[in-house]
Amino acid sequence: MLLLAWHKLRDDVHDDKNPAALAAMAPLRRAIRKIRRDRPELARRVEGQLALLSGLEKEGCPSMDRVADCFAKILEAVLVLGPGPWGADTREILGRLGYHLGKWIYLMDAWEDLPENFKKGTFNPLVARFGRAPGETPEDFRARFLTQVRWNLMVCLEELGNAVDSLAIQKNRGIIENIVYMGLLRRTEAALGKEEPQNDESL
Repeated sequence: MLLLAWHKLRDDVHDDKNPAALAAMAPLRRAIRKIRRDRPELARRVEGQLALLSGLEKEGCPSMDRVADCFAKILEAVLVLGPGPWGADTREILGRLGYHLGKWIYLMDAWEDLPENFKKGTFNPLVARFGRAPGETPEDFRARFLTQVRWNLMVCLEELGNAVDSLAIQKNRGIIENIVYMGLLRRTEAALGKEEPQNDESL
């Protein structure tokens, strides 16, 4: 989504003084203005949650639920306020689908970004939640908390499946079901691997 790309580039310019990000922003300016003009409520919700998410990340928020909720609400807004001849009931279901997909994406990104975050010392919601032991590597960290992360990702997929089951639409339904029931599950399993050590801490 263009709004997300725009704000990511803006953060790169602000935080890293990245000239490539600054150059990439230029051709997007007109499109961003058009979105804000034509879809003001969508722009307001997305940019509001992005601002809240940025603030929580900068303060090192230790609550995984709070930071993931921000990104989840962004995708919820995109599906609820997106185009389509949907009634209120269908939009409510699409909102649930977007919300839990957003939580899945945020948690997966946190899991996969661990090596880079460890190296650079940048924010990672999992590290903020659980803390990093002295000298701990990303692999050690993942071994400690694989069980909790797996459980949370699978809950997101279960909720996604429930939302898809509730949809009263047939167009592209098979594609949606294939993505949710097979594609995202395979993606999750590939990221987590097979080992599942025991650790009783929760997210």
